[in-house]
Amino acid sequence: MQALIEAIHKILGFIERSFGLVAGLVIMGLMVVVCAEVVGRSAFNHPIRGSIDIVSQMMAIAAAGGIPYTQSKFGNVRMTILTGRLENRPRWLAEVLTYAVAAWAVWVLMQGSTGFLERAWRSGADTAEIHIPTWIGISFVTVSLSLLLARLVLQLIESLRLLARPRASSLVFGITRPATAALNADKG
Repeated sequence: MQALIEAIHKILGFIERSFGLVAGLVIMGLMVVVCAEVVGRSAFNHPIRGSIDIVSQMMAIAAAGGIPYTQSKFGNVRMTILTGRLENRPRWLAEVLTYAVAAWAVWVLMQGSTGFLERAWRSGADTAEIHIPTWIGISFVTVSLSLLLARLVLQLIESLRLLARPRASSLVFGITRPATAALNADKG
């Protein structure tokens, strides 16, 4: 079970890093568009046509792209005030509960995002000025939420495994134990 969890963790990590990289590149592009808009509007009295449409689509990608990666590195806001003080089974029980609630919340958000994506796709919705299809940004948000849900479920499963074996090592949580401690944890 641990080997499967670690393999999924590595695959998810690669995908999350890719999404984070795309989000970072989009943020750079967003800064270029906004700077060009400001310079074009003030220096040449000629704004970029459809800049609001472009920025609105880029913002969705920039906002959603880094969230799964941040969760994989435990950079999101978490209840570490409680869980950080707990040890062994009480800690992993608290982690199980928090990941279960977080996964449920993300699943609900993903259902809403999927509904928006379906409506945008079927209706051919686009932006007002230069007619960028809105499904592009919505699909990136939906896929990012799916990736976040996969990460949360993986962390939930790993928390359940550690609840059963609290002294085991975990690649997902960055817990390394000496080989003798891991053997003792498997026995107990």
